[in-house]
Amino acid sequence: MPTRFCPTCWAENAWGAEVCRQCGCPLGSSPEESYHAKLMQALQHPEPGTVAFAAHLLGQLGVQEARLPLLRLLEEGRDPAILQEAIWALGQLRACESVPILCSLLQRSYLLARLEAVQTLGRLATAGCSGAREALVQVSAEDSSVGRRAKEELDDARGK
Repeated sequence: MPTRFCPTCWAENAWGAEVCRQCGCPLGSSPEESYHAKLMQALQHPEPGTVAFAAHLLGQLGVQEARLPLLRLLEEGRDPAILQEAIWALGQLRACESVPILCSLLQRSYLLARLEAVQTLGRLATAGCSGAREALVQVSAEDSSVGRRAKEELDDARGK
């Protein structure tokens, strides 16, 4: 029998239930709730794959209201896939306010997240975001795959 998940606490409920058995919230989807709002709500889902997919879709759709929730994912996140997708989405949104946390991630995160951060900093540098180019210059001095990727981003930015 199919289950229905509560959009507030993500508890499993019987398919025909109208209110969540755990938190009491209505399970029906109101017509005024937009697709973008549902995607932003999915950023709090307990399943990491759902969060990563929602972050990607928000970036792809250009949902500017997602900037702050995506930044929170970078501050709180530990899952590499979530970090990578949130970084990518912030680049798609041209979120200049993400530069400081991207610089922080370059020092402390997973390799794929660091590579994505470098790519996003390249995108943000091209968009004229303050501090993005300087961060790429600093990282490009490193003898690592991240440093090499930063050099490529700087070269690409010069060519544009």
